Amino acid sequence: MKKTPQRVIDLLTEEVPAKISGYKFSLKTGINALSLERYKAGVTEPNQASMKALADYFGVTVAYLRGESDSVEVGPLGEQIHPVLIGRHKSGDVILQVQNKAIRIPAEYVMDTISGILMVSKEQSTPQPGGDNRGEEKK
Repeated sequence: MKKTPQRVIDLLTEEVPAKISGYKFSLKTGINALSLERYKAGVTEPNQASMKALADYFGVTVAYLRGESDSVEVGPLGEQIHPVLIGRHKSGDVILQVQNKAIRIPAEYVMDTISGILMVSKEQSTPQPGGDNRGEEKK
């Protein structure tokens, strides 16, 4: 018999009963209370339906729960999303591409801790004559 993945144990231990009762968790996920306790104790591996319910509840991927991926981001149908930095707008806002859509994130929402990662060099953020100015709005 396989054991519960450690990430499942950790998430369940943090959540139940600290943030939600076992009863309410069972109602929201469809996982019965006995199975929940066995998962928390690490004695049994959740089946595919339970893993999907846990992933949906915690907003992560099944692969993340199993320890197969470090990506916790999920899209609208459970698929992983991978934002790509496109550039910065002249206002300082960050422009990301997510699922083939350009998204402008206001500068005030960009956390200081990740701003170094999202910074674009001055050459890329300064419009060049005849260049590709993807971060610029059309007037």
